[in-house]
Amino acid sequence: MRLYSLLALVACLCLVCASGCMPPKAPVYGFAYMDVKAPEQATPNLLGKKMGKGSCESFLGVYARGDCSLETAAREANITRITHVDSYAETVLLVYSKYTILVYGN
Repeated sequence: MRLYSLLALVACLCLVCASGCMPPKAPVYGFAYMDVKAPEQATPNLLGKKMGKGSCESFLGVYARGDCSLETAAREANITRITHVDSYAETVLLVYSKYTILVYGN
């Protein structure tokens, strides 16, 4: 009976891992919790004074929503000249994941 319970638990864990419950792109990962900010892209322009955000979220890898495009982030802050781009990733137990793109410019 214990063997069947253990096999059922392993099967459930495999299904969760294969269902798309993966953390967003980041330079490092944490299984239980992740809160990471990282650089994405830079230009030779001077650092910008404005900042816009675009975010996407995922719940259990089953439901995802949001717009984390550069265009949306730049439009939010009325940026016409992008100077650099950073990203922010947050995950809690692979149940909830959020990816945010941070666009800086003038």
